[in-house]
Amino acid sequence: MTHRQTLLGWAVITAGFVAIGVAWGQVQGTHVVAVQLSYMTSGGLTGLGLIFLGTGLIRGDDLRAIRQGVEELRDRIDDLEHDVFDTKDWLQTLEVKRIQALAVEGLTVETDDGAGSRVRR
Repeated sequence: MTHRQTLLGWAVITAGFVAIGVAWGQVQGTHVVAVQLSYMTSGGLTGLGLIFLGTGLIRGDDLRAIRQGVEELRDRIDDLEHDVFDTKDWLQTLEVKRIQALAVEGLTVETDDGAGSRVRR
């Protein structure tokens, strides 16, 4: 599984911090408060936007990986469920063959009819 989206997310987050750093550097170069506010507003909001976007990309990739893990677990559970049912059928077939073999020998066999009562054959 590739993590391109995670790498892209980290790159976007880095770009956000760079944008904030550039805005901070521009603010230090001027003494006019109105210009400082415009630099901090544009650079700061752009940087925060990029940071939020990068975080969303990383989170999306994590959720995709979790979904894939859940799907793999569901597949394994389905396989185990089929194996249990196959084993149950196999055991029932063996029990029927055992009862038939005993009946052929002329022995009396007690079996459970599923309703809790015993049947003699």
